[in-house]
Amino acid sequence: MRRTLSTCAVAARAIVWKLLLLLAVMAAVETGLFRAFAWEKDFGDWLYVAHIKQVFGLGFLALTAVLSLQGCDFGGGKLGYTLQRRPQGERAVSRLWVMVHFAAYVILWAAQVGLVLLFWNIYAQSPMTDGSRLELLVACYRDNFLHRLLPMASAGSWIVNGLWLLSLSVQTVNLGWYQRRGRLGLWPLLGLCAWPFLWPGIQSLTTDTIWSLLFGAFLVGGLYLLLRREPNEA
Repeated sequence: MRRTLSTCAVAARAIVWKLLLLLAVMAAVETGLFRAFAWEKDFGDWLYVAHIKQVFGLGFLALTAVLSLQGCDFGGGKLGYTLQRRPQGERAVSRLWVMVHFAAYVILWAAQVGLVLLFWNIYAQSPMTDGSRLELLVACYRDNFLHRLLPMASAGSWIVNGLWLLSLSVQTVNLGWYQRRGRLGLWPLLGLCAWPFLWPGIQSLTTDTIWSLLFGAFLVGGLYLLLRREPNEA
């Protein structure tokens, strides 16, 4: 257990300040957009006009770059050798990194939810709105981005979101694994990163099932690399 916590702590320390900086930049940008477009009468319209979805997507891209580069070995470094020398082995360390990466994505997601709720509380005090929670609930179901961000009672959307974040976490670790061996496993990660910009407008059991199967395939394929054992591994 102590070795596990130590490995997770090392990975977390390598990204914590970058994550905090990213959250600060996102908060500053979205606050500026809120002040610039707060005149929109409908909260969902404001989210669309202010391009909050694009800011959120770019934030995920930036975090994905940070997490992916964490496991890469550039300039003749010895990261791969160091990982292989760890008592748990390189593959076990990579599996622990998946947990750290997933936590980072959840923190970013939670921060975006917190920002949206903060803006709503400010927005609700405007004379253009009645300030009721019902208006926020309606916006959560009318606006595609807000509904995907806060699925409310939509169990399918929660499952899709969870599978997407897990797939990203696994693929960011796998990218470093491939890079340390002179290969570039970039395409799965690019496909997953495009999703925040594409969030489909029609959300139903059918579409959630399709996305779940797709992200599940990414997840299973990525986990296969991290769970299998090579002949020379203990």
